Amino acid sequence: MFASGVRGATRIHSGCYVRGFWWGVRIYFTSNAAVNWFRSELSTASGVTTIVGMVAQVTGHEIAGTLSDALGAYTDSTSNRLANFNRSHRHSKIYMDAPNISFHTF
Repeated sequence: MFASGVRGATRIHSGCYVRGFWWGVRIYFTSNAAVNWFRSELSTASGVTTIVGMVAQVTGHEIAGTLSDALGAYTDSTSNRLANFNRSHRHSKIYMDAPNISFHTF
């Protein structure tokens, strides 16, 4: 499949494509609007993990609450790093790698 210059990738949103590899996934962004959309999705995920973390803490599930807090912090960090990377690169296309067992890279 050839999708807007991203060979082998699947379109998940206008200007945003994903391709799976044995080591994880690579997310391609072909527009600033796609980066902003993905950051919005990360923000939503962070909000959900915050609510889950609060409920877990209140119901006595401290470990689940801590894990939810950590996931929320990770998604916030990913969003901020993606925005910074996008601002610093003037290419027509950027990508972010999300390995299966480690942190994202650009």
